[in-house]
Amino acid sequence: MPIRNFVLMMGLMGLSCGAAVAEDSAVALPPVPASVLKTGSAPEPTTGGGITPQTIKVSPGINEIVTVAQNHLNRIVTPFPSPRVRTVSRAETQVEGNVVYVASNSEDPVTLYITPGENEALAISLTLAPKLIPPREIRLELAGVEYSRLAQSQPASKKAGDSDDTVQQEHVAQLKTTLRELALMQSPSGFSARPVTANETVYCDQAGIQTTVGQAFDGRHTTILVAKTVNTTPQRVELDERACVGQGAGVSDVVAVAAWPEVWLEPGQSTELFVVMKQRGITDEQIRPSLLH
Repeated sequence: MPIRNFVLMMGLMGLSCGAAVAEDSAVALPPVPASVLKTGSAPEPTTGGGITPQTIKVSPGINEIVTVAQNHLNRIVTPFPSPRVRTVSRAETQVEGNVVYVASNSEDPVTLYITPGENEALAISLTLAPKLIPPREIRLELAGVEYSRLAQSQPASKKAGDSDDTVQQEHVAQLKTTLRELALMQSPSGFSARPVTANETVYCDQAGIQTTVGQAFDGRHTTILVAKTVNTTPQRVELDERACVGQGAGVSDVVAVAAWPEVWLEPGQSTELFVVMKQRGITDEQIRPSLLH
């Protein structure tokens, strides 16, 4: 599904790519007592008899116990574009994009450490409890503060041999994918939803266009603000996406702006506006106050 009137401010977004899977048999992990595994609740079936995907908020350093299917392939959607898996379990693991596939034919618990590529500063710790249930999809989300740590500890870099044009094309392709997911009313891959702060706004320098920010998503290097945009004039107008910018603490540099599903708005009609901004990671304490105020 294409995004209409997709506006890009080029060269302002850094992303890294690649994928790797690793096993380190030299690392000895402590066994997980059976009594601990009993604390995890089984997933609730849907009315159709299936099992719905489970979304889990995770924090590095805290082990999460998750029920998965035995003798089936399980899908773990991570918040990392290029996750790396470490385990001493006999379970089979495979990484495709930001997804880790896990299969175990035993009831033995499977302990995984998932890191963002080669970066070892952050690690998600999971203990999988295989049960005789249908295949599972587990979606992992990091808190916004953890994304900030990730962005600081893993700066963007381009692969050896990649030209600037190649990197830029990858950035544009990733942006289009992210905006398409938003248009399909999905949470974008690699982003974590969080409450909107009071100082996060979207402003369109266009008469009669009123915006209200209702959603915020944090990624590795970017923040997305989603605003409800209304035509308050008595005539039909075309929303000029190039006139719209986002504002918020530690966020600047507009990367992309897109309106969906409408660009031409009748009087009183509304549309959603997606504003993607590059994070600078500047805290309030780091901002120098002006001597003129």
